[in-house]
Amino acid sequence: MDTKLSFFRMESLALGFLLLALLAQGIEGAVVRSPCKLPKSEFHLNEISNQIVNMSQMASLEDMDTSTRFIDSSLFQDVATVDRCYVMKLVLDFALSEGVKPYGDKFQPYTQHVFNFLTSLKSKLSKCVMKFDNIHVLEKIAAMKNKLKQIGKDGGIKIVSELDLLFLYLKKSCS
Repeated sequence: MDTKLSFFRMESLALGFLLLALLAQGIEGAVVRSPCKLPKSEFHLNEISNQIVNMSQMASLEDMDTSTRFIDSSLFQDVATVDRCYVMKLVLDFALSEGVKPYGDKFQPYTQHVFNFLTSLKSKLSKCVMKFDNIHVLEKIAAMKNKLKQIGKDGGIKIVSELDLLFLYLKKSCS
């Protein structure tokens, strides 16, 4: 009986040691992140943030619609804090497909770097999903698309002029 008890103690100690080793490795190793979170370091790149601001300013000079906003705090109305990054993921996709991709060539030399950076963020957020009801979010994106249709071709320029806001809201919501 002592042999069985001794074996059980050794086995428990070995399992406990293994658990501690795995925990220590997890603490030092890869950090498990939510698919809706990006490292703060993604947003502390002076060169790309300057390029985004410069591209936005160039587009602002061509933006004749001063009363419309695509990106502002109303995007988060009726949206849980935990789902705000998901909202920005959808806005990012909208901005890339409706603004940067079709109108970006007008704003050289910034287009390629900004497009690649934002596409990289989009890829990193690809697994980000809503935690709660997303009906409000889908309505907001549909309203953005309707607004874009109403503005016409200048809507894409409006979107590019708001890339600096997009960058700030992504940083605030996703890091």
